[in-house]
Formats: sequence, structure tokens, C-alpha cells
Amino acid sequence: MYQNIDLLTPQECKDIRDKIFSLKKYWINRARALSPFDDVPFYCIGVASYIDCIDPAKDHYYFDNAKIMNKIIWENFSDLFKKVEAVIKKEFGCEVRYISDFALPGFQIYLADWYFEEFTGPKHCDFHHYLLDWSKFGIDFDPEENMTFTAAIKLPKSGGGIYMWDKTYPYTKEAKSISYEEHRNRMYGIELPDEERTHYRYEEGKIFFHTGNKYHQVAPIDVMENDDERLTLQGHAVRDKNIFYLFW
Repeated sequence: MYQNIDLLTPQECKDIRDKIFSLKKYWINRARALSPFDDVPFYCIGVASYIDCIDPAKDHYYFDNAKIMNKIIWENFSDLFKKVEAVIKKEFGCEVRYISDFALPGFQIYLADWYFEEFTGPKHCDFHHYLLDWSKFGIDFDPEENMTFTAAIKLPKSGGGIYMWDKTYPYTKEAKSISYEEHRNRMYGIELPDEERTHYRYEEGKIFFHTGNKYHQVAPIDVMENDDERLTLQGHAVRDKNIFYLFW
């Protein structure tokens, strides 16, 4: 499933980039999700379950803000989502649907900073679909068929990409006897040699798919110049029969 597929023209990428910046008042500061600092220029448009839905006492933040941000995201980027849907239907033979209670795929925004030349996030697997209750919508998915995608809207001049390891965190439905936070701590604590990773480069205007079940990490940026930006659409999906349900 590791593949870059054509999605957007250069002009469409520019138009989406400009729209992202026109919505700056909706950017959420995510510096603490990547670093011990408050001023690292990492932002999101949209809410993400793996950040906003890990504390049961604060889950309302995810669900309340998903309703607000879903409307804003769809009003501004519905054409982009329709292109993503068309690619998924063509490449995987599946329809695409959304759950109104869950967050739509959203945007990650890295602005120029030396920090991203050193660190862009931990090595991890995407199993946060277990944070959401799919059963109340009658959705019974096979976790082996999960999907994660990244669409590159704007990349630094030195490029951008992802590291992948051929190793999966052993998280199953039966493993829910311990908390998601404990699973996350165990997952982050694993040792993964650099020599065992594969580097996949992103390309502006293309969408990159992978299972999400294998360990991966946003690759640090070789050189981030003062006017560089790294803008991506991020999303995940579970599959029930021939339907992918997209969320974040």
C-alpha cells in the first residue's frame, strides 16, 4: 500500500495553500504534541483523535470541536475531499463515507524552524481508531485493513517524507484491558534501529497511502529555510466491507 498517487495540480496546491492561510484564525497550536516547547510553529486545522481524545474526562473537546471544524473544513475544502474520494475508489475499489460525530481529515502545518531539522514526531503506529466507538454506527472493521494517508500540499525546498519500519505494535481488541495511554507509552518506548527503516519521499500534489499499522515517523527536514512550509492533509480510515470510513 506504499504509494504516491497523483491528486492535485500545482495550481490547485497553491490555491489550497492560500486557503489554509486565509483560515489562520482556526489554526490550533500543537507545539506540545511534538516538543517540550510552546513556540515550535506546528499547527493543525481540525481536531485529531490521537491528541484530543485520549483523556476520557476531556473527550468532549474532540467531539464538540469536530462538529465546528467539520463544517469549516467541508465548506472550504470539499473539492479536495472529493478528489481524495475519487482516488480511493479508483485505487482500492471502495466507496468513502464519514461519521458526522468524528473529525474529518485535517491539515498539519509546519512553519520554518530549525527544530524540524532534528525532530518532527515520535515513531508510532496508528491504532487510535480504538479511541472511537464505531459499533454504535454498526461498523465492524478489520484492523488489518486500516489505512493512513498524507496529501502533500506544500513541501520545503529540500523535500519531505516518512520513515517506515517493517514492524507492527501488537495492539488488538483484546488488549483494551489497559489504557490507551499505557499502550502509547509502550509503543513510544520501543527501540527501532535506523538502518531498518525505509524512507519514502512525498511529492507535492500527490497522496501517499500506507496501512498505519507499521511503525512510521515523519522524516526530519534536511534543511528548512526561512520561507519554507510543510502543509499536508492527514487522514485515517477503517474499512467495513467495501467502504472506507475516513476520520482524524
